Amino acid sequence: MAEKRITGNFFACNNEVFVEGKSIGKFASIEIEHDRKDIAETATIEMPFYSIATAAAKETSGSSIAVKRVGKYSTTYVRINPDDWNIKVGASIQVYGWYEDNEALGQNFDKLLLFDGYIRSVEGGFPTRIKCEDCSFALRFGTVNQSFTSETKIAALLQSMCDISNEAFAKYRKDNGLTAPVPKLVPDGKSMDSGFVLKPAAAVSPYDVISQVVVGMYKLYSNVHTDTDAAGNSVAYVYAGLGISDSNAPAKRLDTSVNVIGRSITPTDNLFRNFRVTVRWIEDGGLKSYSTGSDNGIPYEMPLMPGRNSSQMKTTAESALSGLRVNRNKGTITTLLYPEVKMFDYVEYTDTIFSTLSGRYYVIGRKITCGGSRGFYQTLTVTDETLLFLG
Repeated sequence: MAEKRITGNFFACNNEVFVEGKSIGKFASIEIEHDRKDIAETATIEMPFYSIATAAAKETSGSSIAVKRVGKYSTTYVRINPDDWNIKVGASIQVYGWYEDNEALGQNFDKLLLFDGYIRSVEGGFPTRIKCEDCSFALRFGTVNQSFTSETKIAALLQSMCDISNEAFAKYRKDNGLTAPVPKLVPDGKSMDSGFVLKPAAAVSPYDVISQVVVGMYKLYSNVHTDTDAAGNSVAYVYAGLGISDSNAPAKRLDTSVNVIGRSITPTDNLFRNFRVTVRWIEDGGLKSYSTGSDNGIPYEMPLMPGRNSSQMKTTAESALSGLRVNRNKGTITTLLYPEVKMFDYVEYTDTIFSTLSGRYYVIGRKITCGGSRGFYQTLTVTDETLLFLG
């Protein structure tokens, strides 16, 4: 929805949850979290019905409980109505949230897709608690036995991991009677165009490979987001890179006099603090690193820099060290459900009480909550735009 000023102070919250394309009603509460250091966005959803869930390694017939073991994966679910809602591991789940239209104020609100992913586990009882991961969950399926001993493009790694997981996850869903169409994993064309080297990976999932190589070894950021491709098909783009959105794109505007209901941003003077900066790059077919600053200083590990040599990277490290010794603002901003703000977005923040906190920020974490007597809240973890690498 186009950004506009929200008037009034009464908003009626509404929501709907879909599993395998079927509505299972409204949630009682939800908590969605994502940090740029993690591949997966997670959701914990409480549904206002009673269920029994149990874990077992065999199929139970003649019961409301159905449990299967398919290969090395165990799936547990509960038939809680005649239509069989398929609330079980690997089922697709989408959560929509919105404010009801307010005719008196002349305001209309779009339904927002708050979460899109798969069920990871089900906790029975009342309420029934469903734990989910976004479409990166599919990367947990399949086994990698492959090495990249010579420098290889990250795009090649992502393509290989997507192919392995797409095949394994499709088989898992078919074996468990999950038939709703789901997006296939494809490499995100906006990923970093860089090379990497990887020791042989033995019997690990594609998720583990990306976590260990992209996030762990090379200090890049990775996530999976759904969108439509040029043909109009729903796809799940697997991203790996610096996590920078288009800096020329319009920033989301947040203002303490309009749509900010809480903030905890702390100015920090780093002039006399000690730091230890580490940079990494690929040279002569291997991963190189260089550190500068105080041995016991606060550690900052820069993401992999493509196409650089040792001399350039040392200059980069020294520049980063100098750049750390400045004043910076970092913290959280709590806003309403609108405007929709996503990971890696830029926000233009205006603080009408403490003007020194106003400025352009970069989103490095996001949490959406709703439940109990509280309505929808977005809590954004932000940092200065100029210090976006430093977390």
